[in-house]
Amino acid sequence: MQSLETQLEGLGQEDEQARRAVEPAVRVCLAGCIVQMLRLHAPDSPYEDGALKLLQSLQQIKCYMLAMDFDPEPPPTRPDDVLCVFTGSLLSCINETNEQSVRPCVLSMLSCIVEEADMTATLLETLLKPLMREEPSPASSAVCAVVAQLQGSLAPFVQRYLTLLLEQRPSRGAMRALVRLHERVPNVSWPLLPALADVLRRAGDEPGRALGAQTACQLLGLPGAGASLLREYPLLFDLLLDRYADGWAEVRLATAELTPALVRALGPVDAQRAKQALEAARKRLLDRHEGVRLAAVGALVEVGAAGAAPGAGWDPGATAALAVRLRDKRPAVRHAAARGLLRLCRAWAAGRDERAAALEVAAQTLLAAAAGTLGKGADAEMTACVLEDVAQRGLFIAHPSFVAEKADGSKGPTARSTQIDAPDTQPQASFECEAKWWSRLWASLDDGQQRAIGRLLAFQSELRRRLGSAVRAAERLRDARAAAGANTDSPPDAELQRKVAAACELISDVPRAEDALLGTLRSRDRAPLRALAALCSPDASLREATRARAELLRVAGGSGKQAEALRAAALRALPCLPSPEAVSRCLEGAAEDGRAADLALGLATYDPGAVLGRAGLLARMLRSDDGAEAELAAALVAKAAGGGARRPPVFERLPPDEQRETASALRERCLHGTVAGAKHAVQTLCWALPASAGAETLAEVGEGLLALVPDSLHDGRRLHALTRAMATLGRSAPAVFAPLAPRFCGLIADDLLRRDLPGQVQTPGKQLAVSGAWGDTSPNVALKCQLLKNLTQAFAPKDTHGWEGPGPAYLQALERVLHLVAGLTSNDPGDPAFDAFGLVGDREDPQNLDAAAVRYTAVAALLRLFRAHETRLSRRYFQLLSEGYCDYFPEPRTLLLGKIRRALAEATVRGLGVQAGVVRNQARKQHMQGAKLAALLAVAGGADPAEDNQAAALRALRAHVLGRRESLPPLQAQDRAAAVMLPDYFLVFVLYTVALHPDMPAPAELESAATEDGDPLTPEEVLRPFVAMLQARMVLGEEMALEVLLTPAPGQASSPQTISDQAAWAAKILHVLRYCRVPEPEVAGTLAFPDLADAEEESERIRGSHSRLVLVCELGLAILRKLTSKLTANPKPGPVS
Repeated sequence: MQSLETQLEGLGQEDEQARRAVEPAVRVCLAGCIVQMLRLHAPDSPYEDGALKLLQSLQQIKCYMLAMDFDPEPPPTRPDDVLCVFTGSLLSCINETNEQSVRPCVLSMLSCIVEEADMTATLLETLLKPLMREEPSPASSAVCAVVAQLQGSLAPFVQRYLTLLLEQRPSRGAMRALVRLHERVPNVSWPLLPALADVLRRAGDEPGRALGAQTACQLLGLPGAGASLLREYPLLFDLLLDRYADGWAEVRLATAELTPALVRALGPVDAQRAKQALEAARKRLLDRHEGVRLAAVGALVEVGAAGAAPGAGWDPGATAALAVRLRDKRPAVRHAAARGLLRLCRAWAAGRDERAAALEVAAQTLLAAAAGTLGKGADAEMTACVLEDVAQRGLFIAHPSFVAEKADGSKGPTARSTQIDAPDTQPQASFECEAKWWSRLWASLDDGQQRAIGRLLAFQSELRRRLGSAVRAAERLRDARAAAGANTDSPPDAELQRKVAAACELISDVPRAEDALLGTLRSRDRAPLRALAALCSPDASLREATRARAELLRVAGGSGKQAEALRAAALRALPCLPSPEAVSRCLEGAAEDGRAADLALGLATYDPGAVLGRAGLLARMLRSDDGAEAELAAALVAKAAGGGARRPPVFERLPPDEQRETASALRERCLHGTVAGAKHAVQTLCWALPASAGAETLAEVGEGLLALVPDSLHDGRRLHALTRAMATLGRSAPAVFAPLAPRFCGLIADDLLRRDLPGQVQTPGKQLAVSGAWGDTSPNVALKCQLLKNLTQAFAPKDTHGWEGPGPAYLQALERVLHLVAGLTSNDPGDPAFDAFGLVGDREDPQNLDAAAVRYTAVAALLRLFRAHETRLSRRYFQLLSEGYCDYFPEPRTLLLGKIRRALAEATVRGLGVQAGVVRNQARKQHMQGAKLAALLAVAGGADPAEDNQAAALRALRAHVLGRRESLPPLQAQDRAAAVMLPDYFLVFVLYTVALHPDMPAPAELESAATEDGDPLTPEEVLRPFVAMLQARMVLGEEMALEVLLTPAPGQASSPQTISDQAAWAAKILHVLRYCRVPEPEVAGTLAFPDLADAEEESERIRGSHSRLVLVCELGLAILRKLTSKLTANPKPGPVS
């Protein structure tokens, strides 16, 4: 010390060399030395001598001056605020580089200031300012150390100051100071927590509540302090959860963004509260504000990708909630949800746990792709990119459950995902892994999800097919122009325009897509043509299609309508769902893996080209000695062939020897296969083989089936399989079946139905067993019901291509079948028509189960024959069909109603498909059949006491009316007489039994009767059930059902002649609806309304609904009269809207 003192004495005060050194470290060290020497030379405080007190003040002032002198950016000083300026300078001189050396001196001086100075608001603000800055610094650490050292004297000032800031409009700085104090000096910040709680629930201060939520989350996330805070002050967490449902969107958004940090902080210490926070964020997915939903999606994805928290597992419900946002009305939310789910897919597929959850998320992602790709605009492009990523990056990594085991029990080689930049020597195990992944995924989906992915498969397949057809048309046009030469007129390109228009229907959201694609296909540059052809080739692998797509995008460029159209086509046509290689692996392993077989059947249903393109593999499977494998191949071909859709035979390119071997194998399956196997084998013979090879084999099959029936009377299942195969032959190849029809009809009607047969098949009772009221039928009756069903199916041809029509023998057999079925629709079990079935039980009981099973089979068969031979059936059969619907049991009625609805939907679709060029008689036949089915649905649905059936009937009628309106313009352009059949704003043909009923009065008679006595005579029994159904549904607030029946389609203009042609029919319907008396139901004393007051209220509601029905009809009549009078008065009326 003496040596140091001796050296320092040599430095005079006038010597500025040391104090003005350039290096900051030298200057700081010098200041520290001077301060320490002053401290060492001065006596200990307190000083009693006045001179020594002056020495202490001099020491402090010199220290202050030195510190201010060393401040690199000294603030402007004021005489009245020197202490505050010095404190700020003292805090600003400490930084990361000199913290270790300067910190003791700074803490000593700060402590001296706090102990000796009067603590004013300005000085306290200066002292706490480092705590309020955004980033932590050595100065803030020093302030926390001073507060911790002088808690007794400084804490009250700090608490009052921060409480005042929180009670006013809180700032981010005050919140930061609170968090940093609670982290370092929790004893000082604990009294401030009630003020923070007041901020979280303060009304009218939305920014303050948002800041409070952030501060509460930060406090709960502090290591150690957060756990004690949950124990000692749980109110803070409860208030934070309440902010998830705050009334201000910005508060909800800020709170949702805090979820990942909150879950990470709470997971290790309180898993239950972490789950509560995750649940609160999940509820924000349904928030009405778009930004809050986006924040919630991002928060949940971040939590899920991070594996939730050590103590808080991922809730599977959050996965489903994220998937729901894929249908959000805002594109940004939909895209964020898709990207988030894809991120979860990658994170979970790369791990070795949560495999079931990863599979579920992947399924939901693919469903999002199905909805988006079939959508428009940016959604389609986004989901196409998601699909490509799902297919090519990371989801097909071989999990332990995917890796095949060797014979010695060891695991096989690990298969990696199919990367687009993988080498050409990529192992085949990757495609096997992908096929197995798809099989597992397909097995985990329900029917609705499978249909959603199936629609996407069909969309991609159809888009590639149409684009490929357009490319081939362009190539033919190019070749024709080259052959014609330069001096001749160019061949017309109408075919090319038609093909391109068909392809652009699927990407109609792209502006001017048709012009862009036409320009591309007409250009002289062959590069886009080659790339499109390679992309749409049915034989292209995923690698080849990906390269072709990249080439197409490169050629198209980055901007312009042409580039946009080509980009849309390229993104949506990539065959990645699944890849062609995975499809082949799936078919190869379908015989041994049930899930692979289910996937193969799904592919055959929704993407037939993917299955039928492997004709060689399918033929080998059909020729297999394994019966199960052969029947699976037959089922795949039958489903992929499209149920008789006209497409080239699958096996026409096979060598003749293989064709004959395949036909022989199919013949054996037809004669000796199971029920389903024989059916699919017959369909495969009809649709997969060339006509010459298939017809000869089918004739042999038909003769063989009839010959085998007498030898199979002891085996019910075998008998059922043979007759089912014969029925399939009649439906799929009526030309082959027609010569055999009389023999087959006589075999069943005269022989099999009169025998005692062994019942070894599923009974109709089990098919209909949805309640205890419908039990099992006897085995003998069950088998005979199946035989009756097979008989009627044989006479209901589905594929009439190449059939010239039924001959006399066929029609005679059909009439016999109709007569047999019509007798079995009786509601009297004692009818002699049931004698051949050997009913068990009391035949005088109207609810005999055996009789009910036979009656249901007969009515369903009559509906089947009605759909196939509607023009040949008399009114009697239509009446029997209507009467047969009224069964004692509710289950048969529900099933029959479903069959009628499906038949009506198909008829409506066929009506929508009517275009110019369709034969007039065929169009009339289709629409008349739909009208009769609609009438049956109206009357039968109205007579059904079940409200669900009534509602279903009305929904089906509404869909039928809307479909008919869409088909009206092409019919008007084609045939005026056909347009009369489809009134544009009155449901004439739905009420077919009224409009064409022979007992109904004429419209003029109805009008005159209403004028004379106001109560015209009408056959109420005809329309009463239908009006009662409308009346009951109107009680439930479904007036729209009646509105659809009686109001015009929006935006349609009708000619005056059309209105006058239909005015009589419209008036007829309105009068009948207006004056049809429907008795009020007796509801009092029933189980639904045991109280008399409730029953009177229900009766009043029914009377009110009938009044609304009368009002609608009266308004309709008044409008109709005015329209008719105006059209009559004006000699040249214009179009009427």
